[in-house]
Amino acid sequence: MSTHLIHLTEDGRLKDDGSAQSTSQTDLVQVVADMAAMQSSWAGQKPRVVLYAHGGNVAAADAVTYANWATDLWMNERIYPLFFIWRSDPLSSFVELLMDRLRNVVRPKGLEDVLIEAFDKAVEAIARKLVTPLWAKMKANALGASTDSVGGAKRLAALLTPLVGAGLELNLVGHSAGGIFHAPLVKHLVSDLMLPVHSATLWAPGTRMDLFKSTYVPAFANGLQKFSLYTLPDATERTDALVEPSRKILVYHKSILYLVSNALEGARAGTGILGMARFASANSVLTGMLATAPDRARWIQSASGSALSAATSHTGFTVDTATLTSTMDGIKAA
Repeated sequence: MSTHLIHLTEDGRLKDDGSAQSTSQTDLVQVVADMAAMQSSWAGQKPRVVLYAHGGNVAAADAVTYANWATDLWMNERIYPLFFIWRSDPLSSFVELLMDRLRNVVRPKGLEDVLIEAFDKAVEAIARKLVTPLWAKMKANALGASTDSVGGAKRLAALLTPLVGAGLELNLVGHSAGGIFHAPLVKHLVSDLMLPVHSATLWAPGTRMDLFKSTYVPAFANGLQKFSLYTLPDATERTDALVEPSRKILVYHKSILYLVSNALEGARAGTGILGMARFASANSVLTGMLATAPDRARWIQSASGSALSAATSHTGFTVDTATLTSTMDGIKAA
């Protein structure tokens, strides 16, 4: 059992099956005890925990590999990481589904915008029919961890409550669909348990604007002390091509968040997604937070050479040194 991993089932409950990738309630208690013991050895350091939720289209094995890689980065900063390994697997085969249906779609041979846009519209139409149910299932998995009465994230929150009362600082970091995962969790922590949450950091979140408004926004008004949003510039998002990983075949000319907005979230294109710059800049609630509380809310758009984020792709935020450093620095700041 890893002291940094919390394995969940498809419905968001603890994955208590006795396998190598298993977390029972007893295991969860031990995870929290190990965290407290380690933090007590960090003399003079404020006890901090970061709860990390990975994105969608990520197989559990890949999520574990990333967690194992990232653990030392967080620990070196005296921030104890706990990684939710939640089942975004229902979406992990969506590229293959698209590939199967795209074989007869004519691909643009040149760089003409009209041809590229027509191709992407065809992809969106196929995804709307085939992939939307997988996206909906994945979102249900994410939400269930905190909305189910015995959800894994809710159980962890109960165990952390006395430690927060004793001074433990709570921080949330989510990438892509991880922003959906954390939405009901931050609401539960602040509204139900009335716990202070030091920070919530979202890297290119796939969170709908209405979910953002019903969870993160009221939490920010009541107990969430700091909120950070990281996005790609829209120009980068429009060219962050989605590629089939094993055969390196182009599937879609834009980022996965464009596919979410234009296909997976409904029949009509253009659903507002928090992690897309084009929607973030037009959202009065978000811009209001940024304007009225600049010391507590920030929006970082990645740029080449930036000390805050130099990510050049949707997945790049998770390994970008500048993004990780500025996220950690933001957590450690008062």
